[in-house]
Amino acid sequence: MDRDNVVMSRDFAPVFFDLERTGHRAGDEIIRIGAINKDNIFCRYILPKNDIPAVASVLTGLRKVDGKLHLRGEVKETTTLKEALQDFLKYLRQFNKPVIMIGHNCLHLDCRFLLNSLRQYRLLGQFTRIVQGFTDSVPLLKKYLPGRPSFNLKHLAVDILSQNSNLETQETHTDATTLIHIFRKYKVTSSQIFKFSSSVKDVLKREDRRKIAKKDLLCADSSRFKSAYYRLCAEKKTEQGETSRV
Repeated sequence: MDRDNVVMSRDFAPVFFDLERTGHRAGDEIIRIGAINKDNIFCRYILPKNDIPAVASVLTGLRKVDGKLHLRGEVKETTTLKEALQDFLKYLRQFNKPVIMIGHNCLHLDCRFLLNSLRQYRLLGQFTRIVQGFTDSVPLLKKYLPGRPSFNLKHLAVDILSQNSNLETQETHTDATTLIHIFRKYKVTSSQIFKFSSSVKDVLKREDRRKIAKKDLLCADSSRFKSAYYRLCAEKKTEQGETSRV
């Protein structure tokens, strides 16, 4: 993967991670951070400021009821997003070597939400001193499972980890837990994780370019709307003028 000339260490700690969110739009919130390295597990629940949409509750099992967060009916201990991120940094720091974070389809949403939240709380600098890059597991697993039609993680879990179906009932279960089991099953090596990684700097640049492109698109849409509005007004004035002359 292109690392924008960033030198990354091949001696790294692989940390599998995933986020649960209230949605995928800019204003949506992170409600759980999960991660695992070997058998070292991290999990924090965050009480969102707003209600959790029904669709998100179906996907995550998490609901906000009377100011408390419930996971499949059980009240969970929660923290603020800032405290959860600070705890996550402590968790990552303990490995005492550069970290590469692995997530399923993570470059599209999870990285965006994580990096934007770290930036919001002025924790991005600490993060970049610990984490050197991200690996999206989807293109990597396509190498191990050529010709497979779907790389939906739940489908992969059913097809590959049927013997571990009880994972869904475990307190520590997250998508990261499923992913590390799949990597173990196929003996995915550290060299492959490194090969498919992108530097944090590259991911940040990609996100900045996405924001600029979105802003440009909104400006273009606004300009087209204004042009259409002025054209409509001009046509209406013309029609009124013609009517007054009749």
